[in-house]
Amino acid sequence: MQKSYKKALTIGIATFSAVALIATGTAAFILMTGGSDSLEGSATVGEVEDNSIVVDAYIGDPGTNSFSYTFDAAANDTTGRVQWNGTNSESLINTITVSIKPAEGADITQEEINTGYSLSYTVEVVATGDEATTFAKYVTTKGASSETTATGKEFLQLTSGTLTGNLSNEDLISVGASNAIAMPTETNTTTTFSVNFAWGSYFNYQNPSLYYDDNGTSGGASVPLGDDTTGVKGALNELQSLNNIKLKITVNAVKN
Repeated sequence: MQKSYKKALTIGIATFSAVALIATGTAAFILMTGGSDSLEGSATVGEVEDNSIVVDAYIGDPGTNSFSYTFDAAANDTTGRVQWNGTNSESLINTITVSIKPAEGADITQEEINTGYSLSYTVEVVATGDEATTFAKYVTTKGASSETTATGKEFLQLTSGTLTGNLSNEDLISVGASNAIAMPTETNTTTTFSVNFAWGSYFNYQNPSLYYDDNGTSGGASVPLGDDTTGVKGALNELQSLNNIKLKITVNAVKN
C-alpha cells in the first residue's frame, strides 16, 4: 500500500510548497523608440516533516527561501535595436535541493529511505481569474504524450533542464501533473531538480534582444519596431500579459 503525505499539506506535512509571483519589474529591453518592463518572480520555500522522515527544500544554501526569474535582455547585449539596459538581464534557471532523511529517533535508515520512498513535484498556476489560460497561451509545457503547445504565441517553454531550442516533451515540465524527482543514491541525503524557462518559438528560441537583431535566418531583424501593439514593441508589451501570475510548486514524498 502506498502512503502519501501530499494530502496533509494543510497541516504542514506535505514536503515542500512554493509560490512564484511573476510581476512587473524595472525598465528593460531598451528600444530605439522606448522600452518595456521586465518580468520578475519570487517564491518562498518551506520546510516540513512527518514522524518518520524530514524533508527540507531550498535554493542554494540551506535556509535560503526565495528565488526569482527575470525575463529580460541578454546580459552585455549592448548592440543592435534591442539592448540590455545595464542593470537587469535574463535569469531563467532555478535549481531546488531536496534533503530527505530520517526524523530524530525514527527507526529507519537513510538507505531504507532512498530505496523505499519516491519524490515528485507539481507545478500549478494559482488561478483567481484567467491566469491559467494566460499562462497556457504563452508557455509550452509537458503533456501526457507530447508537448502541450502554447495556444497563442509561444514566448516561453517550461523545462527541467535544457534551455535552448525546440524542446522535446521529455525536456519539459508538466503543469498540474506529477513530475518525478530522482531519489538520493546510496547513503546520500540530498537530490536536486530544476524548474527553468527557455525562450520559445516566437523568438526562434533566443532571447528577444538577440532575436530582433539577428541578421541570419531567424527573420527577427526584419520585424519592424512597431508601436504598442505591433512589431517588436508590441510583442514585448504582450509578454507583460504574464504579469502577476503565481506559480505554486509542491514536492511530495510517497512511501513505495
